Amino acid sequence: MSIVTGRDFLAILLEGTEPFADSGALTGRMMSDTDRAVANRQVWEELIASLLDLRSLEDDWDGQGAKAPPQDLVDSAIKLACLLRDNQVVPAHYAIASVNGTVHLEWVEAHRSLDVEIIAPGLAEVCPVDLHADPVAFGVYRW
Repeated sequence: MSIVTGRDFLAILLEGTEPFADSGALTGRMMSDTDRAVANRQVWEELIASLLDLRSLEDDWDGQGAKAPPQDLVDSAIKLACLLRDNQVVPAHYAIASVNGTVHLEWVEAHRSLDVEIIAPGLAEVCPVDLHADPVAFGVYRW
């Protein structure tokens, strides 16, 4: 497990031969670079709004004893989402709370996924999964 900080965190999310599909690819529409950037930004804004909604969760939010994520953890997830948005990273497909009180940003495609679990303010576990490749060890990253 490694600790990486700052822009190196972005490099880890951006590395690889195929980036995750962006808003244009997901809709099947041909888009100009400008339209694609606008569409991706809109998706990020919707994800950030869903992260803001996580602030209102209370313990047992799922009716089965789930812990609510602490406000500072949600705020940190929002800061990370803004950092990724501002660096034109393809938007996550999901922003969700976990039952153990953490927050996840997830990118999912047919044969691969990337899970970024915010486990403490400014600290995330990143777990890439590619069904067509050897398993990759996850890392712990700071921003």
